[in-house]
This record gives sequence, structure tokens and C-alpha cells, in this order.
Amino acid sequence: MSALEKAKAKYIVEISEGELAIRMAEAAIGIKRPPGKSVQECLDSFPADWGEAFGRAAKAAMNYWAQCIDGANQRS
Repeated sequence: MSALEKAKAKYIVEISEGELAIRMAEAAIGIKRPPGKSVQECLDSFPADWGEAFGRAAKAAMNYWAQCIDGANQRS
């Protein structure tokens, strides 16, 4: 079981990878999501490969958080 899966099993909060990708894009390149657009519509409207790139970045961030949470829950 990966660290992300372990963290999900321990906590009830769900973080949307797509939502995180959009927010990372908003912060990184200064764009603003149009009102009423879904996460997928926003990702699809990015230039070629940006949606995938920000998706990979979001997944990496989520895995990092999971590893940190998992490490914090291990006793020395």
C-alpha cells in the first residue's frame, strides 16, 4: 500500500487531484478559473500538455503530503 493510500485510509478528508492542479496553475501562472467551469473543462482548456503537467505536479504534492502524514504517525 502506497503512502497516499495509507493516508486516505487513516483520514476522511478527500483532496481532488484535479482541483489541486487547477489551483497550482492559478498560482503558478496567474490565471483565474472562469466562474461555472468544471475542473475538467479548465484542464481541457489549457495549452497542450499543461493539464497533464499540472496533474502530475498535483499528484506529486499529494504523495509528498501523504508521506509526511505517514511519517508523523510513526513512532520513533
